[in-house]
Amino acid sequence: FDDTYVVALVKKCEALRKLARFDEALAACNEAIRIDRGSGDAWNAKGGVLVTMYEDEEALAALEIAVRLSPENPRPLNNMALALWDLDRLDEALAATEQALALWPDFVDAKMTRTSLLRRLGRYDEAIAGLEALLARHGTDPGIWINYGNMLLETNRLTEAIGAFRSAVQLDPKCENALYNWGNSLLGLGEYEEAVSVLRDALKLDPKDYSAWERISVALRGVGHAEEADEALREAARLNPNYETDEYESAFACW
Repeated sequence: FDDTYVVALVKKCEALRKLARFDEALAACNEAIRIDRGSGDAWNAKGGVLVTMYEDEEALAALEIAVRLSPENPRPLNNMALALWDLDRLDEALAATEQALALWPDFVDAKMTRTSLLRRLGRYDEAIAGLEALLARHGTDPGIWINYGNMLLETNRLTEAIGAFRSAVQLDPKCENALYNWGNSLLGLGEYEEAVSVLRDALKLDPKDYSAWERISVALRGVGHAEEADEALREAARLNPNYETDEYESAFACW
């Protein structure tokens, strides 16, 4: 078989996954596997697509094959951690990230997964320490700043959280998720006027973010703009009739 063609199919699969073209991505992965069933990279790519689709049991089956075929590759282990996380098997997920990091101590994706799992387990001190260590080496990554801000937000360190989200936006002005969480943190401090400004910037980037419409309605009411606040709340309900407030986002990156 043509190994170069298999590598190209795996890259195609991964690119299509990032574009959310999942059926096409799976087709590319499956074709790579049909040509070379011994390609750990192809099984890992398939598992990654299935994790993104929340087909976690099927993803684990593919990733177990990837780990068996490529025991020195930490990437399938990190994907396994994500699938196990979705299945609420948190201790197993954490163990998978530790296996990945034993293979590659500076694997940033696995470190990010690990700190987010620690956050989910309520082990905030460990999670925050892990993110601070990541920022010391990778301080230009807006996704790390967002995760750091989320940890600070959940532990009610709102002023520090705002600084983290501001850093993310400075690195990537199109980072709507950071703007949303920045605005949400300002609401927690009662800084309604600034929250209106920041949330307006978030909505410019994503006018369909119903959470941001709900949050800005609170900010507008805080500055005495009741009619505009009601309009914002109606927009949130229009975009999502089953709206429930999500106070914290758990992002890995800007989107």
